[in-house]
Amino acid sequence: SAANAMSGNAERGIQRAWDATAPGGTVLVAPGLYKDQSLSVKESNAGAAGQIKKLVGVKGPDGGPVFVADWDKNKPDQGRSFVTLDWGASNLEFRNLVVKTYKNAFYSKGDNSNLTFANLQVNEARNGIYLNGSRKGSNNILITDCTFTYFSKRGVRFQDGVRHAKVVNCVADAGGKAYATEKFQICFGAGNKGVNGVDEDILFENCVAMNAYDDAGPKYWNADGFCAESNTRRIVWKNCKAFDCTDGGWDIKTAGAELINCVAFRNKRNFRCWSAGGAKFINCIGGYAKMQGGTGTEVGLHVCGKAKVVAENCTFVGNDIQIDADQNATLTIKNSILASIGKQKTKTEDRLVEVAIVDCVVSQGDGAVDPGFKNPTSDWSGEGDNFNTPLGPAKGYHWTANNN
Repeated sequence: SAANAMSGNAERGIQRAWDATAPGGTVLVAPGLYKDQSLSVKESNAGAAGQIKKLVGVKGPDGGPVFVADWDKNKPDQGRSFVTLDWGASNLEFRNLVVKTYKNAFYSKGDNSNLTFANLQVNEARNGIYLNGSRKGSNNILITDCTFTYFSKRGVRFQDGVRHAKVVNCVADAGGKAYATEKFQICFGAGNKGVNGVDEDILFENCVAMNAYDDAGPKYWNADGFCAESNTRRIVWKNCKAFDCTDGGWDIKTAGAELINCVAFRNKRNFRCWSAGGAKFINCIGGYAKMQGGTGTEVGLHVCGKAKVVAENCTFVGNDIQIDADQNATLTIKNSILASIGKQKTKTEDRLVEVAIVDCVVSQGDGAVDPGFKNPTSDWSGEGDNFNTPLGPAKGYHWTANNN
C-alpha cells in the first residue's frame, strides 16, 4: 500500500523496488516528484514468457508520478537514461509515468521483445523511446497514448532490427528551433546505420508529428516528422499527420511503404519518397508547403532517386510545386486533385520524370479555379472536412470521421 511503500526517492529507490518484484509482478509508483532515479532492467530481473513485469504510475488528485533528472539541451549527448533495458530484457510494461529532463526516457540495447509503453509523457529529452533490435532483433512492441515534447534527437526511434511494432495515438512535438541543438530532430524515426537487421512490419496509427527543425544556414535544412531509412520494410502510416517541419513531413526510403489517410501541411516537402521497393499513397493530402530556410523546393509530393510510387485519391494543394519527380523516379497519380489556389503557381511540368497523371483534376497556375474545397485554409489541423470537395470521394482526399 502507499502507506507501507518503499521510498522512491531513496538511493536506488526505484531500482530496489523493481529488484524485489518477481516476473508477473507490478511495481506501483505513488504520485509525487522523484529526482535522479534510474532503472536498469537486465534479462535476470525482467519478466518472463506469460509473466509481464510492470512499472505503473498511480494517479492521485494532483496527477501521477513525475521523474526528473538534469539533462541539458545544450549538452544533449550527456546525462542519464530513466529506464535502460539491457540485452534480452523482455516481457515488460511501463505505464502512466511522466519523465522529464533525461537524456533518454527509455533506451534498449537490443533483443528486447514483448514490450508495452502506455500513457507516458516525456518532456525535454534527447530521445523519448529509443529501441534497438541488434543481434536477435526486438519484436512485438506497442507504444500507445504517449506524448513526446521538446527533444533534440527523436521522439520515437527504432533501429537495427525492430520488428512487429505498433505506435498508436502518439504525439511528438520536437519544439522547433529552441530544441534543435544537434542534428537532426525527427519525431518518429525507423532505421539508421543498422548492421544487424532491418526494421520491418511497423504500424504508425493516429500519430501526430510537428516542429522538427534544422538551421543549416544557406545549405539544405533537414529535420522530418516521419522518417524511415532504406534498411526498413513494410511500414504503414495510417491516419497520421505532420506539420511545420523544416524538411519532410514524411521522408521515407522504405520498401513496401503505405500511407493511408495521412495529412502533411506546412512542411518544406510535405511528402518525400525515395522508395525503390515501392510505395503507395491512399487518400492523403499535402498542402501549403513552407520553406523556413536554406535550399530546396516547397513541394506537395517529392519523388526522387529510383522511387516507384503510386498515389490514389490524393490532394496536393497550395504548394509552390504540387508534384516534383526527379532522377529516375516513377510516379503514377490516379483520381487525385492537383490544385493551386489564388496566385500560387506550379512547376510540375518542368520536373516530371516518368509520371502518369490518370483521371485527375488539375487546377493550377495563375487564375486557377478552386475545385470546390469546403473551407480551405493553410492553418488546418487535419481534423474536419475543410478539403472535401463535391468530387469526393471519387476524386482527391476525402475526410470522414473514420479518418481519426
